[in-house]
Amino acid sequence: EEGYSTYLIADEVERLLRRHDSSKPFFMYVPFNAVHGPHQAPREVLKKYDGRGAQQAAQLECMDIGIGRILDALEENGFAENTLVIFFNDNGGPRAIGNAPYRGCKGEFYEGGVRVTCTMRWPGEIRPGSSVNEPLHVVDLYPTLIKLAGGSLDQKLPIDGLDAWRTVSRGKPSPRHEIVYNIPGSPRSPVPAIRQGDIKLAGEELFDVVQDPYEKKDLADDYPGKVKELQKRLRELAEQRRQPEEHRGIPGYPTPIYGEEENKPPLPDWLQELAEENKQNAKKKR
Repeated sequence: EEGYSTYLIADEVERLLRRHDSSKPFFMYVPFNAVHGPHQAPREVLKKYDGRGAQQAAQLECMDIGIGRILDALEENGFAENTLVIFFNDNGGPRAIGNAPYRGCKGEFYEGGVRVTCTMRWPGEIRPGSSVNEPLHVVDLYPTLIKLAGGSLDQKLPIDGLDAWRTVSRGKPSPRHEIVYNIPGSPRSPVPAIRQGDIKLAGEELFDVVQDPYEKKDLADDYPGKVKELQKRLRELAEQRRQPEEHRGIPGYPTPIYGEEENKPPLPDWLQELAEENKQNAKKKR
């Protein structure tokens, strides 16, 4: 199909909702490409913006339009009142755009890189305009949604997520005490990071992210025992890590693209290594 990808995704959701049997439940995962590269938007939207970040701002408006169309389709097809809608994203924006007033950016473990909004709508279940400032992790969505749908969480392997529905819908304290951002030895970043309660360790720095959400005061020298405790916890988690599987590169595959901003030289070390690995695999196949 020809068209702008963000609008095409909205088209598909509208089509599926029109055809869906209203007597049966449904689950839809709708991952928009926006606002990642290539940074493009229809001309009529792009002309409304100028300066740094104009393309991404236009992309964001187009995604907003697409989400609005999905919400309208839920209403038009009679699903709005008994459908839980969740919107969330994976990380903060790149350094060029910034995440003020939070410190840091995408790829870092300061709050500007890891603290993101999650918005939910469910008429009659979630009070409109309410907000909750409790720590949760995306893995908590799995058990929360399974239990809401009446499913079973019995399975052979342990579940990382926690049922957070009372936190989301009633503002109760989060069941989550710990968030692990990165463990020692990670191939993508050498900086281990973890949060327990209000305290976060990012590399060698320690912050109280409730009292100091903008991470202006490093508490590592004041609480060296806490630093050692969290470092020990990270080492324990690293020992539990499963050995990586062997992966074969796709012959002749081009350098991975995570967006134009990230691919401006110099590339991150892990991306350079992956690109070189792909080249070597392509040579072997020849």
